[in-house]
Amino acid sequence: MADSQRHSHPLLSIVCSVLLPVLILDECSARGGRWYDLGPVVALCVALSLPLLYGAWILWRHRGGGLITLLGIVTTLLTGLVTVYAQTGPGESLRPSTPWFYAAKEAALPFFIATLILLGGTGERSLLRVLFYTDELFHTREVEARIAAQHRESDYRALLGLMNCLLAGTFLTSAVLSYFIALHFQLPLLHLPAEQQAVAYNYAVGNITFWSWLIISIPVVLIFTGLFILVPRKIRQLTQEAPPPREGGKSTPD
Repeated sequence: MADSQRHSHPLLSIVCSVLLPVLILDECSARGGRWYDLGPVVALCVALSLPLLYGAWILWRHRGGGLITLLGIVTTLLTGLVTVYAQTGPGESLRPSTPWFYAAKEAALPFFIATLILLGGTGERSLLRVLFYTDELFHTREVEARIAAQHRESDYRALLGLMNCLLAGTFLTSAVLSYFIALHFQLPLLHLPAEQQAVAYNYAVGNITFWSWLIISIPVVLIFTGLFILVPRKIRQLTQEAPPPREGGKSTPD
């Protein structure tokens, strides 16, 4: 597993990537007289800078970091690009296609990860072995040695394929949920008066960030919990049961 995944701080990541940006977008986007009323443009820039700087810090501290950190930075930059596109239309109103672009942007990262998981297979350098089936968690070298001794390689490959599909399915579920959550908060903006849309856009970004993290985490946790229960049980079955008879005759005792 990459250093950034071993040594990153989950609580700090949630604070920098979710809680603080949502707080800034909700409380600082107005054009009022309070000292923290930054306006929609400055508030959005400050909110996006937090996950961007945190990701850059992870990459620098761990000399390169992991793929997920890098993709998170790219997603933050895409949010900025979509925002520039949305707010550079005619007049003060958002471009009519903004909700669809934003929803596509939200779904792009988990869909891309799911595609990489499926295309990467189950080999030593696959995403399956980076994100889930790691030697630190499952002692894969010892398991594979015992699998070879039991002549259960084909059953083991089938188990790895099942894990790969379930892991990819987790991210595909995340992509679908992200898409519709974004549309749910973005589409109503087009019906607001033009002068209100920029501030409302920031509120929508904050809501999307919070609710995506909250709602998507539920199926992800459920699927990962199921995998953590299923995989050790299947591995025990493969390494403790006697191998099936080989084709052409009965198996002989050692």
